[in-house]
Amino acid sequence: MSTRSKLDMNNIIRDSINELFQDADFIGQLTKTLSDKIEQKLKAISEEIKSQNERLISVEQKLDSIQQQTKSNNVCIYGVPEMNNENTKDVILENLSSNSVINLQERDIISCFRVGTPSNNKKKPRPIILKFRDPKEKVKLFKNVKNLKNKSIFITEDLTHNRRILLKSAKTSLPGKKIWTFKGQIFIKINDTNVKISSMQDIQQYAG
Repeated sequence: MSTRSKLDMNNIIRDSINELFQDADFIGQLTKTLSDKIEQKLKAISEEIKSQNERLISVEQKLDSIQQQTKSNNVCIYGVPEMNNENTKDVILENLSSNSVINLQERDIISCFRVGTPSNNKKKPRPIILKFRDPKEKVKLFKNVKNLKNKSIFITEDLTHNRRILLKSAKTSLPGKKIWTFKGQIFIKINDTNVKISSMQDIQQYAG
């Protein structure tokens, strides 16, 4: 093909394209096609992000369950007066025995320690994590916790960070509802039915 023929062909193609872009129907169809393609791509990306988020949540929940399992024999004790150079295990044995809560022996305890940063504020002692050797002792403690004579002391399950946040949110968002924990799980009483709370979505469902 000669140079002139090539130029003529290029001019024909250019004119044809210009003519097409002046055709409203063509522009409309082209716009719709591009819009559909973009929408399909965005939908695919959105579904992939959703799938990734669901997998991430699943992994986080499994890790949280494993962490909670390591705390299954633990209790958290608040309000026990804190002294310098104390033997935390002796403090716990004395407080629980003197309050007639449970006949606890030193051999029943695997570990016992305070958590948090030490403070000069003696009116707000740090909580104590108590790990039982036998889970039956933990059950026995909760059955007899009502016998505590020192009402400034209260005892809860030792929950993971995520579950503590969830429990606090449930109590804040659902005032007046009976909310408690059992074996590391959070429950709420709804119409005489015990309902397990596993996520913020569960709380939102019943808060409405």
